Amino acid sequence: MIFRKLAFSAGVLAIFAIIGLSLVPGTMRPTVGPSDFAENFVAYFGCGALLTLGANRRAHYVAVILGLCACSGLMEFLQHFIPGRVSDFADLVANMAGTLVGVSIAGGVLFIAGCLERFRKGALPNS
Repeated sequence: MIFRKLAFSAGVLAIFAIIGLSLVPGTMRPTVGPSDFAENFVAYFGCGALLTLGANRRAHYVAVILGLCACSGLMEFLQHFIPGRVSDFADLVANMAGTLVGVSIAGGVLFIAGCLERFRKGALPNS
């Protein structure tokens, strides 16, 4: 339970970081990756994975995907109005791909962990 709350909180902080870094002027924005595509992919991958790990039900995975994809589209649109920033369709694709891969991997990890937990409970009923 505490793990899910921490993961969700970290995911929300990641959203704020993405928004902040997406809306600063180009001269103030730090670069850390080998390419803009990689930076976008990793940022949305991490955010999607954290929010998924913090989700209470599988139905929330869809909300994470739709929410982050909408956030990505909004950030790319708003970058038209920020000095030194360029909105690019490739960035949108990287963001959405990172989101989908992050949610998929985190969902898979949670599924496997749930299966192992059920197996452990079934295999060791009196332990």
